[in-house]
Amino acid sequence: MKQKLKIIIDILMVGLVLGCSGYQLFSQALHEWLGAIALLTFIIHNILNRSWYRHLLKGHYTSIRCVYIIVNSLVVFTMLMQMISGIMMSRVVFDFLNMHYLISLARRMHILGAYWGFLLIGLHIGLHWHMCIHYYQKKVSHLMIPIPHFSFVLSALIAIYGFYAMIKRNFFTYLFLRNEFVFMDFQEPLLFFYLDYFMIIGLCIFISYYGIKLLRQVKGI
Repeated sequence: MKQKLKIIIDILMVGLVLGCSGYQLFSQALHEWLGAIALLTFIIHNILNRSWYRHLLKGHYTSIRCVYIIVNSLVVFTMLMQMISGIMMSRVVFDFLNMHYLISLARRMHILGAYWGFLLIGLHIGLHWHMCIHYYQKKVSHLMIPIPHFSFVLSALIAIYGFYAMIKRNFFTYLFLRNEFVFMDFQEPLLFFYLDYFMIIGLCIFISYYGIKLLRQVKGI
C-alpha cells in the first residue's frame, strides 16, 4: 500500500511540476495553486522517504552513492528555492502572508530553481529508472511483443530531441540567468510545448540511467 502511495505521489508531483512549467500559458491563480499542491506532494514525498534521511550518515560513501546524494540534495535545494521565492511573489494563495519584498531577488531564485530543478528532477527519476523497468517487466511486458535493443534506440532518440528542445526553449539562457524574464509563444498548442518538456525529462533520464550503468561497469558492480 505504501509503495503504491509513493508511486501515485511521485507521478502527481512530476505532473504538477510539468504543469507549473507552462505558467505563462495559464492564469496566475492556476499557476500558484498548482505550485501549492506541488509543495504539498513534495512534503508528502519526503515524509514517505524519510528513511533516506535517517541513513544519510550511515554506511560507506561509494562513488555511486555520492551521485545519488548530490542529485537528491540538489533537488531538495532547488525545490526549496522555488517554494520560498514562490511564496514571496504570491498574489493569490499566500498573499495573506504579505511577503511582497525583495521581488527582484525572488524572481531570480524562482527562475534558477525552476529550470535547474526541472533538469534535476529528470536526473533523479533516471537514478530510479531501473525500478520503473522492473515494474514494466513484472506487470506489463507480457502484454507486448519485446523488441531487442529498441528501448535504448528509442531513449537515445528521445535524448537527442530533448537536447534540441533545450536549445529551442532557451533553457541555457535561463539556467545561467542571462535573462530574468521568460518569454513563451502564446499561440503555440499546449501539446507541442509539453511534448518538448517531456523530451527534456527524457534526456535527463537517459543521462543519469545510462551514466549510472556505465559507472557500475567501470567499478565492476
